[in-house]
Amino acid sequence: MRRTPNVSDHALLRWLERYLEMDLEAVRASILTPDRRAAIEAGASAIHCRPENMILMVAPCGTVTTAFTRTMSRRRSRGREAALGATGRRGGK
Repeated sequence: MRRTPNVSDHALLRWLERYLEMDLEAVRASILTPDRRAAIEAGASAIHCRPENMILMVAPCGTVTTAFTRTMSRRRSRGREAALGATGRRGGK
């Protein structure tokens, strides 16, 4: 049986930090800005971040994880606005 090589997320982070000399604390600070930190401390369980189109989810223990949302196509977005009556026209068309 042949094994397929794989790189773990931990190995990837260590490579970025040590070999490419990326400042991971700066990356962490750019994700968890003071405004977002304040919202979490105020009790938010999720924060939708723009323009990153990312959702920060907060576990009860305080751990923050991220999820990226898919962006809608322009045509689908207009269709949804029309269906919701957001265009100001009657009948959604």
